[in-house]
Amino acid sequence: MKKYKDYFESLYTEVCKEVEDIGKREQYDLIIKKEEPELQSGGISELQFKVGIKTVLYHSTEVDITTQVIDNLNKKYSAASKGK
Repeated sequence: MKKYKDYFESLYTEVCKEVEDIGKREQYDLIIKKEEPELQSGGISELQFKVGIKTVLYHSTEVDITTQVIDNLNKKYSAASKGK
């Protein structure tokens, strides 16, 4: 099992690196994994796994709005706490 796990990790790392290289070279903004998961099967843990799996394989820094979201939320909560 460990040998299989190590091989799978190595293969996944190699694929992700190749996707990232193509994204940078071809100047893509976003590369996503296309899938249509069957959400009606299995239990809650299987559903959580299907929903939580990585779907964005590459993104340029121009489409990453994480800092903007955090800044806006901090301003919102800061203003709300001043009003209390």
